Amino acid sequence: MCRNDNRLAKTLLMAALVPEARPFKGLTVKRLAHLNHGTIASPIPGAEMQVVAQRLRDWASQVGALRLGEQADPEVNIHLAGVDLQPILAQAAEADTAGARKNAMRRLLFQALELDSEGTVVEGAMRAPIPSCPSTARAARAASATATSARWTTPR
Repeated sequence: MCRNDNRLAKTLLMAALVPEARPFKGLTVKRLAHLNHGTIASPIPGAEMQVVAQRLRDWASQVGALRLGEQADPEVNIHLAGVDLQPILAQAAEADTAGARKNAMRRLLFQALELDSEGTVVEGAMRAPIPSCPSTARAARAASATATSARWTTPR
């Protein structure tokens, strides 16, 4: 299974875990292809849905839990039987905090920009407060000037 197939499978698993979520409710092959936009290669532009449908048919012949409809844009789902999802979801809820989300976003941003996030000036600048009004901006400049002048004075 290649990386793109893994992405399709993970999307299907997420749809099975939270079937009432808006992106996954009534998940069709077309929507699955759209959710994984850019990961499906097709020799003919616009034929990504057919590529995804064929992969799902191949998988469905091997995995009984995968169900694929017969419509032009078939509905697709995975039936998870015998899996106790409550402990898994409870563990994920404990890890879902504002700080964890912020760190994940920072990590993803730095990876996308191919920056080293360890001890860089950029990371320090990201933690600095952004002045929202002129008086705050003046106070920030004054504090910065004081810190700069304190660094460059020589002790007597």
